[in-house]
Amino acid sequence: MTYDVVIVGGGPAGLTAALYTARRNLRTLIVSKDLGGQAATTSVIENYPGVGAIDGFELMQRFKDQAVSYGAEFVLGDVHTIVPESNETFTVTYNTETITTRSVILAFGLTPRSLGVPGEAELMGKGVTYSTAAVADTLHDKTVAVIGGGNSAIESVNLLADIAKRVYLVHRRDRFRAEAVLLEKMEQHPNVTQVLNAELKQIHGSEQVTGITVLQGADKSEQTINLDTVCINAGFMSKTSFLDGVVEMSAKHEVVIQPDCHTSRAGVFAAGDITTGNYKQVVVSAGEGCKAALACYTYLGKKDGKDVSVDQDWQVTSGPHFIRS
Repeated sequence: MTYDVVIVGGGPAGLTAALYTARRNLRTLIVSKDLGGQAATTSVIENYPGVGAIDGFELMQRFKDQAVSYGAEFVLGDVHTIVPESNETFTVTYNTETITTRSVILAFGLTPRSLGVPGEAELMGKGVTYSTAAVADTLHDKTVAVIGGGNSAIESVNLLADIAKRVYLVHRRDRFRAEAVLLEKMEQHPNVTQVLNAELKQIHGSEQVTGITVLQGADKSEQTINLDTVCINAGFMSKTSFLDGVVEMSAKHEVVIQPDCHTSRAGVFAAGDITTGNYKQVVVSAGEGCKAALACYTYLGKKDGKDVSVDQDWQVTSGPHFIRS
């Protein structure tokens, strides 16, 4: 099966791009390590036009639901390689999957940091997640481990404690970086077990997560915990090395784009925080995602011999005036 477009990133740029490609009947797949990117970690977004104050994750969930309602597919995954093929398609690998696509839209910014432990990559999307809120509805009465000690980790614990049977918080230190109000709330949950001074060694399972092994204390004693899901909240990182040789990158390791979101390689477009574009705002990323999608649609249409105008919505009449076509 070949997709028309694979979108790497599930934040404002990627989800908006998916909405526009799906509405134009392009077979669209979004691959993202989390849902919403950094926008989803913002407790209140107050400047998105027409919406008013809204929780960041809720806004991103709306973006996703709208794109999916028009046929876009969404998977939680970590893209490892994008390989241009001689027949003008691309081979994309993510998690343990390999797919083919006619075009690619790069639409990610900072991505959740991986720990690099055995079982993590193999079980991504099978019980390993970097977006707790995105899978929360599936974790009722489950046993879950949260890895981390910052605000996002403690927020995940507090969210899960209300729905999961038991939550293990695994943190490499004996104190937390999170805000006091979040820690106070966590202490009120009797089903939370803190595993401190501990390091995640391995995630177990084949088709689904079954447990973890941690090394705890000065003597690094091993402890195995049986559970259903591992939520990794270890911060964010910039991950662009897999694009080396695929598209032109700036000295700051950003994807170089033209005003219409084309990159240096035909068939690859880019939008959002990963690009050389200015102004890293949700509304700007959404707009850039729209532009990338329209440019991608035009590119594929021309390849297929269709009469696709670059100016898809406007036409020039006599003089300096424009009218809606």
